[in-house]
Amino acid sequence: MKPELVKLLAALPSGSPVAIVHMLGTLCPITTAHVQMFEAAKTVLEDRYTVIGGLFLNDSDFVNHKMLQKNLRSLTYETRIELARMATASIPWIEVDPDIHSIFDEWSDLKFTSFDMNGAD
Repeated sequence: MKPELVKLLAALPSGSPVAIVHMLGTLCPITTAHVQMFEAAKTVLEDRYTVIGGLFLNDSDFVNHKMLQKNLRSLTYETRIELARMATASIPWIEVDPDIHSIFDEWSDLKFTSFDMNGAD
C-alpha cells in the first residue's frame, strides 16, 4: 500500500467515515477517463467521507476473450497493472489492486462504506 495512504488512514480518529471507491475493469489500457471517474467520485463524497480508491483489474482470460471478440490483442495482466500504477502514481489515495480485507482488518476502528463504479466493461 502507498505510504501516503497508510499515513492518511492512520491519522484518522476512531469512528471516522471512510469511503472506499472501487472499480473493476479491463483497463486495456487504462485511460484518463478511468482516473477522472475516481476524481469525480471523490469530489461528490469528500464532504462526508475521507475517500480512498481501489482499482481492480479483470483477469487475463476475461480480457483476452473480450478483446478477441473485437479482433484486438490484449495487454498482459502484468502490463495492465503496471500502466494502472503509473497512471495513479501521483494520486496518493488510489491504490491499484489493494487487499481490501486487510484494510478493513488493520483499521477496524474506522467506519468504511464501499462505492462501486463501473469501468465500462
